[in-house]
Amino acid sequence: MRTRFNLIIIIIILGLFGCTQAPFVPPPPQPTNTQIIPSATPEPHATIEPTITNTLIIPSATPEPQATIAPTITPRQLNYVALGDSIPGCWGVGLDCFPNYFADYLQQDLGKEVHLQNLAITGDRTSHLLDHLQNDAKYRQAVANANVITIWIGVNDLPTPQLEYMDGLCGGEDNLNCVRKSVSETNENIDRILDEILALNTTEDTRIMIADNAIPQSFVEDWKDHGCFDVLKREIYGAMQEHLIKAASQRGIILVSTFQVINGPLGDQESANLYIKDKLHFNKEGHRLIADIHRETWQ
Repeated sequence: MRTRFNLIIIIIILGLFGCTQAPFVPPPPQPTNTQIIPSATPEPHATIEPTITNTLIIPSATPEPQATIAPTITPRQLNYVALGDSIPGCWGVGLDCFPNYFADYLQQDLGKEVHLQNLAITGDRTSHLLDHLQNDAKYRQAVANANVITIWIGVNDLPTPQLEYMDGLCGGEDNLNCVRKSVSETNENIDRILDEILALNTTEDTRIMIADNAIPQSFVEDWKDHGCFDVLKREIYGAMQEHLIKAASQRGIILVSTFQVINGPLGDQESANLYIKDKLHFNKEGHRLIADIHRETWQ
């Protein structure tokens, strides 16, 4: 009887001490929606920053759901940011527009992977782009980390004053007050846009390229129909182009000359074959031509 009692005591002791386990501690939660991009010289604690939406990675065999995570830029990668209105915004042509074509060219010519962040917005004026750069964290981060920046902006500043001129409502003895006021404001915004980009950008050897917008075919036709082509070409595009040449030169920014290629030396060259039906927005051939001009200017 005592032997059985001792055996029971031993079993209880073993149960209490011999098989005791440490309390279960669940593993820390793993971060979600994070994409790790291999780097040529990986850092032990490199952080992955959240990217801007609408990011297009070229090339991309099979788009990943995590494509909204910004990759770490290595010496063999370029971060390209496109800024502007509906032309770089690819209106009417899907992805067949000049920023995508130019990104392809950069990859071919430089042998580097290109990450395109297209932040162009249809309808944007120079005042809108300036506001984005000053107040929108998405734009500010993109520009800060960019290796290549292209800018196409300004056409949307012009419809109202040119219509007022053609209707005789622009003011002044020569009916050009509203046109000159609008062009002056546009030129001032361009200066502020370029200065903001230069202040924001933190990468070395960044190439900033700004185009002297071509006159849309619809403008050319309207101005000719109203007998005011030479006046508005001089007062709007002549004044804007003169200012842009000086502004770009003073800041070491590359000027991309599209005006003469598309509009010809006199500005009235027929170019309807480069536009979609509205004669305001380029078709695929027009976008390819603009990308070609950017490529030639880069080289």
